[in-house]
Amino acid sequence: MLPLAVTLYFAAGAAQAASCPAGTYSGNGSDRPAACQPARPGYFVSGTGATAPRACSPGRFQPASAQTSCLPARAGSFVAVAAASATAPAPRPHAP
Repeated sequence: MLPLAVTLYFAAGAAQAASCPAGTYSGNGSDRPAACQPARPGYFVSGTGATAPRACSPGRFQPASAQTSCLPARAGSFVAVAAASATAPAPRPHAP
């Protein structure tokens, strides 16, 4: 797992720096709150201050944006690729 760099911003009237909240990231290193972007479906940001989202791993998916984790594939479905925003139906076994 690679560490994520932390991006801080100052909220209006705040004396301390704040970071992009979980589920969002600042890809350009901006210190403006408006620069925090939501993670796209298929990606997540688990902590604060991220500069990039992380892709959901195979077997997991995330259909919504701005999320902090990925969901496991449900029974009867599978996820074969990284960064999936949906599952696919599991193949049915062939009858002998």
